[in-house]
Amino acid sequence: MPAPRIINIVDSLPRHPTKRYRARPVSAIKGCLVHHTGTTCACGLDMNLNDIDDAVEAVARFHITSNRLEKGGAPGIAYHFCIPKTGEIYKTNNISSLTWHGGKGNNLAHIGICVLGNFEIEHPTTQQLD
Repeated sequence: MPAPRIINIVDSLPRHPTKRYRARPVSAIKGCLVHHTGTTCACGLDMNLNDIDDAVEAVARFHITSNRLEKGGAPGIAYHFCIPKTGEIYKTNNISSLTWHGGKGNNLAHIGICVLGNFEIEHPTTQQLD
C-alpha cells in the first residue's frame, strides 16, 4: 500500500488573534491520541462533514473561540491532523506545536489526530480506518 498523501492546510486555518501554541522538541513525541469530533456535523454547526474544507475549518473556528473547552479560545485547532470521511489526511498543525488536545499530562508526548464523525452512533468509514 502506498503512503497516504498528506494535505498541508496549516497556514490556511483560522487562528486566534493573539494566542499561539508553544513549541516542543519533536523528540518529546512518544505516540498519538486519536479523537473524534463527536458530532455528525462539525462542532454542532449546521454543516455536512462531507464538505471537507468547511468541516475542518469549522473545528478550527470552534477551538479558537470561547467554548466549553477553553475560556477565551485556544491558539488554533487543537489537532495536528484531521481525517474526514473520505480518508484524506489533513495536516492542521506542525508536530512541533504543543497543542491542547489531550489534557495537560498528554499534550507534550502526543500528536493529536481527529477523525471527523460521531463514533458513539456510527462507525468510521473504511477510508478513515485505512
